[in-house]
Amino acid sequence: MDNDTALPEFERYLQRRYPERSTAKHYLSDITSVTGLAILRAIVAGERNPVKLAQFRNPTCKSSEDDIAKALTGSWRAEHLFVLKQALELFDFYTQQAAACDAETGFILQAEVVGEAAQATIELVTLLSFHKRENYRECDPIDPDSEDTL
Repeated sequence: MDNDTALPEFERYLQRRYPERSTAKHYLSDITSVTGLAILRAIVAGERNPVKLAQFRNPTCKSSEDDIAKALTGSWRAEHLFVLKQALELFDFYTQQAAACDAETGFILQAEVVGEAAQATIELVTLLSFHKRENYRECDPIDPDSEDTL
């Protein structure tokens, strides 16, 4: 599962598990944004105060702190918090796997490019040395004992 697939699935999962928090989704257009993840991590770490949670708002977030705080006001059921913790751990795992895949793919592609460049260099050197030998044969040294003179 790639990162583009994992993120929407994570969001849908959280929306299904937390229907009473669906208004929060209205204020955070992307729950996996900087603001959304900061708030989720704070909740998992034990923060429950909506005003403090809203302070994790990134300056680029369109919603105000007041709106986010209102959306985060409610009950904190233990089973939902447990599932949220697991979902966040799963999201982090998928993100790590996607990064590892990207790194490996980049390494493989880089090795292929370096290999192709090395092969091209070998071919060029071979061609130049062959060309040099051919030119060298065409320009025989002048034999001083030869009767042919210019």
